[in-house]
Amino acid sequence: MTSLRVIPIWFLFVGSVAAADPKPYSTRVGADKTKALVANGGNQETEEAIDRGLKWLDRTQDKKTGVWVFEGYSKDEVAAATGLSLLAFLGNGQNHKSTEKQNTYKKTIDLGLKYLTSVQQPGGGFRNPSYGSYHTYGHAIATMALCEAYAMTGDKALLTPAKAAVGYLVANQHQTGGWGTYRGSDHPNTQALGWAVQALHAAKQTKEITVPDITLRKAQEFLDSVAIGEDKSKFGSNDTTYSSDNTSAAGIWARYSLGEWKSNDKSFESGVDRISQGLTNRTITRNAELAYFTSMLAQARGGDTWSKTVNPTIRDAIIAKQVGKTDRINEGCWEAEQGGSFGALPAGRLTSTALALLTLEVYYRVPPPVVRDAKKK
Repeated sequence: MTSLRVIPIWFLFVGSVAAADPKPYSTRVGADKTKALVANGGNQETEEAIDRGLKWLDRTQDKKTGVWVFEGYSKDEVAAATGLSLLAFLGNGQNHKSTEKQNTYKKTIDLGLKYLTSVQQPGGGFRNPSYGSYHTYGHAIATMALCEAYAMTGDKALLTPAKAAVGYLVANQHQTGGWGTYRGSDHPNTQALGWAVQALHAAKQTKEITVPDITLRKAQEFLDSVAIGEDKSKFGSNDTTYSSDNTSAAGIWARYSLGEWKSNDKSFESGVDRISQGLTNRTITRNAELAYFTSMLAQARGGDTWSKTVNPTIRDAIIAKQVGKTDRINEGCWEAEQGGSFGALPAGRLTSTALALLTLEVYYRVPPPVVRDAKKK
């Protein structure tokens, strides 16, 4: 029997630059969350794993300042560490304003958001103080956290910082349409663009934060320049000489979340299927960023690719690797696999845990693509 794909109602609307859904994160809470969880293949086991992971994140926050800190090198990437942790809480429907009983991390999130806004630079950027520049991954992640928290709560205290962060990201787009790993880099790459586009996508979920359409068109132009193959479903890093599953997954997700590709487009389907077929338990636990992007892509793809291949493989592999009760200090976290990586950020426990949580929250966390009337090249 052919698997049915539920077509979300937002596909019926086109031509708007504003957010397509006035409540883009409604599936993260209440009855809508329960429905999405069940409909998309989550279960009580995934929710229990998320609960354990969030408890670990809560324990590792500095309760005096609200900061989270990476292990090892890049300890100064505090905006990235704090933003990534906040996204895991927000993705579960937690926020700093709700009085709902299940909103158990209100103070934790409030502290984290206040820390982020306190270290934001006057121009809107989040920079690493040790080398005086900014890191696209870190800035994009912090921007996502501010935009999502604002969209979920309408907290006006976050609006100005969120606008400034988005403005800084827009201003630092490379002339080719991409983003470099670091500010001013002449080597824009697809994975950095993948995170920058996610931040812009989060901004588009609000009504008050404007993202210039030309910024999104230029991002598409960069993707055009690194697309590989007959159906253009592979993406190189900064040219067409080499592609990997990580660069392709980031590129496909950017095409999709920008609204350029739909989930039933041939290029989208073939690209997602190719990446999905290469998944192994080892790949998932060693390459948390790939698991993160693939879970979103495959769920959008739907059908057997999601229900029979990707969801059970990723879900079960991640849950099996979570640290158990025998380790009281690290119970609930995910250890970083040796040789694993996350762009130019350290792949320690914090990174592995936050990305694992975001992946397990995929059943209800991800908002629909941007709906707009943008002209292609």
